[in-house]
Amino acid sequence: KTFNVEIGKVGVDSLSNVFDANGNPIEHNIKFSKTFANINLDEASSSFTFVLEDIECSDDTVDALAGVVKGKIMTLLESDTSDTSRIVLTSMKCENGNTVITTTTLLPPSTDGGGRSLRTTSSSSAAVGTERLHSINLFTKLRDLSQEQHQGGSRLSNPK
Repeated sequence: KTFNVEIGKVGVDSLSNVFDANGNPIEHNIKFSKTFANINLDEASSSFTFVLEDIECSDDTVDALAGVVKGKIMTLLESDTSDTSRIVLTSMKCENGNTVITTTTLLPPSTDGGGRSLRTTSSSSAAVGTERLHSINLFTKLRDLSQEQHQGGSRLSNPK
């Protein structure tokens, strides 16, 4: 899909204008066309920093916690905790002995039917059947849960 953009003075009564670096008004409007990229979200991955607090760790043991971190992500996504093939953790580090920080990449669902599907079992999708979610949708779900937690508690907090 293509769209056109025009920047500058529109009509005689317009108070807006575009100026050059010296503050001089540009006489003609700037016009250009752009085309939206044809993006298939089922083929996209998403990377972000995941922080898991209230988990005992050290620099020597942080890599051994990869399974725990993946399990927590899967639990938050309400997915089968044994299916972690779409989650890649890199640069894991421990801070203050109780916080694990890692770069997390959610891979796209497998197109060959042989794994990497991260199927959700939530009640909203159960009525429609098992649903394959693309990585952007999964990231958005994690982001929303994080925002809920900052606004007053959610499933993100670890029970003591």
